[in-house]
Amino acid sequence: MDALRLTLPAIGAFLLGVFPGMNWLESFAATSPIWLGSRVQILLILLLASAGSLAGIAFFRLISWTKPVKTDAAIIMGYSLIFGFMGFIYLLSLVV
Repeated sequence: MDALRLTLPAIGAFLLGVFPGMNWLESFAATSPIWLGSRVQILLILLLASAGSLAGIAFFRLISWTKPVKTDAAIIMGYSLIFGFMGFIYLLSLVV
């Protein structure tokens, strides 16, 4: 159960924060009439990664029928930073 508790938020953060999320952000930035600055893009990357890890934690809590614990916030923040950084690197490789 502990492995599932750590794996589901990682999968969610990866899906929204790195691969499909960054492809969506790149296509949105290319077609948007408003120019997205680097600060806005970094904020969007972190928000996408944190939303993915939050969804993973929520899904785990739903299938395991357990109450949230205090370490859930640490998992969300950790995965948001890790996969947000990976998403930023991936976005840079898309631009170059």
